[in-house]
Amino acid sequence: MPGPLTQTHKLFLAAYHHNWDDGTRALLRILDDPACDRATALLIYWLTKPGFYQQFSSPEEVPDFARRDHALLLTIEARFAADRYPDVIAFDPTTHAATADAIPAERGSIPNAMFRPSQGDVSADELLGHKVGERAILEACSAGRLDEVIAWVKTGPDINAKIDGDLPLACAARAGHVEVVRCLLDAGADPKKRVGGAGLNTLHWASVSRRVDVIHLLLERGMNIDIKGQWGRTALHGAAFCDPAYWLSAGMEEHTRFLLALGADPGITDCDGKTPLALAELIGNESAAQLLRAVTTPDKPAPKASKAPSATRAATAAGKTPKRPATTGAKRAPKRSKSRGT
Repeated sequence: MPGPLTQTHKLFLAAYHHNWDDGTRALLRILDDPACDRATALLIYWLTKPGFYQQFSSPEEVPDFARRDHALLLTIEARFAADRYPDVIAFDPTTHAATADAIPAERGSIPNAMFRPSQGDVSADELLGHKVGERAILEACSAGRLDEVIAWVKTGPDINAKIDGDLPLACAARAGHVEVVRCLLDAGADPKKRVGGAGLNTLHWASVSRRVDVIHLLLERGMNIDIKGQWGRTALHGAAFCDPAYWLSAGMEEHTRFLLALGADPGITDCDGKTPLALAELIGNESAAQLLRAVTTPDKPAPKASKAPSATRAATAAGKTPKRPATTGAKRAPKRSKSRGT
């Protein structure tokens, strides 16, 4: 472990543990801090998932929900081109557990500088202060080693505290170890707690990984199949918003049908007003779009409200002779204009 934490160290840790549900404002403050180094900027850059934006040829093509994060990426790229950040912390984004899964197979338009490790006297892992016990429980949950999880729970840990930015329950759900998930839920783990750069809760993680048994268990424990995560999206939104080739090869069609069979509502909109069908169409996933069109009821215009009958029509309908207005010398009130404010 390093000695007393410097401001540079603190900025890296703040970026690592940032809650992405809170937006990018705090991240921009970190990047603007004079003590920010290349490792911190690289960490933020890759946690923003730049590979997703390779499909767009201009900022104008980026969908509204992603423009804020895209602007953050462009800011970091411009600052790297200007050599804004010094080397202080050693960090390799292509191999570190926090960012390795965000590295695309094809570099595309991503600048080469974003792939190069930063140098420094202290490594990112040393700075994060990994604890053997904490790492072990994440590994045990991912591997389904129930005995180790039971023993850990008996020590009375804060079961909802993040460990290196992850949660034991999320690890178990992603891996599909339903008995480990059950054990953690029994011990008080909160399945609604979000974790990861995508801001997913436990049901969303289980859905992304197509862990049917885990989803059934979570629903038995009271979770709503339409619970929303980051950007107001449900599990069905996530299933629809997939690369077309991956959607077909990874069995997402079957999984989407599974979610619908459980009662997932295809009409729910996210924070941008988009349904799962709209997201499938946005990403060009025609197979998913066809499936969702078949279960989506088209919007029907609301029937016009009938006007209330006038007193004369009402009296006539009742078989009565309507009264004629009194003829006096008083002038009738002028008709009011239909325009407001007159």
